Amino acid sequence: MLTWADDLRRYDVAALTIHECVLASAKLRTELAEYERQSVSIPEWMGERLTLLARRIRDLKADMQSHRVAQIRGQLAQLQTPDERRAALLTELAQLESTASAS
Repeated sequence: MLTWADDLRRYDVAALTIHECVLASAKLRTELAEYERQSVSIPEWMGERLTLLARRIRDLKADMQSHRVAQIRGQLAQLQTPDERRAALLTELAQLESTASAS
């Protein structure tokens, strides 16, 4: 009989969405707690999968945060006046030129 755990054991964690990872992690933690409650040895792969899921969740959260930062920056740039945009570009240009001349 195949179970969700068998599927998780074989599935590529890198292909899961953050929502799938969170649900799989929660279910896996519940099962691990039951193993402990029953005093049954925990299969090694379960701990490994839990670690992989935690890493994937961390990475996806970081990606989501970076994407949101880029969105906010874009929205803020749209709110700038032409003079503010010009000043920001001149500042960036000066920084780039000083970096290039230092190389």
